[in-house]
Amino acid sequence: MGDSHLMTFKQAAGRDISHIAAVFLRLLDPDGHYPLPKISITNRAGADWLGRAFTRLIGDGKVVTGVSGEIQIQRGALEDDKTLHRVLAHEVVHYVVAWEMYNGVPYGDVKELGAKEKDHGPRFLEVAGRLNALYGSDFITITSDESYAYEHREVNLFILA
Repeated sequence: MGDSHLMTFKQAAGRDISHIAAVFLRLLDPDGHYPLPKISITNRAGADWLGRAFTRLIGDGKVVTGVSGEIQIQRGALEDDKTLHRVLAHEVVHYVVAWEMYNGVPYGDVKELGAKEKDHGPRFLEVAGRLNALYGSDFITITSDESYAYEHREVNLFILA
């Protein structure tokens, strides 16, 4: 399928990058059951990640009825389209895994279920495999949110004494 239908960051200028994440989410959830998580851009100096996903379970106190989430992307990942796509896809996979793993589960079983599943365990690899079938076997890996091309800017600092 390739990534010709994906919006580049330059095309997304003036809009947020959630449109790119929406492409991946709809490929994984074609019926639109999972709402798009909040997407935010951060600039944390010294961070060892380019993207990360946070999820919160929603329910009636007895059964999980949904998941809300936020995906944070480091500003440096925006400088390279391939990096941006891979990092966003990686984090969307985490979000979809949370939905598939917890939706409909009694709250009493959540802790045990979560303890059994590793961040990049079999569920992650299965969901990532759905996108990898479209984009190539190494599009999403367990480390695709940690590295790739991103801009390093040198800044001259002047200390006034």
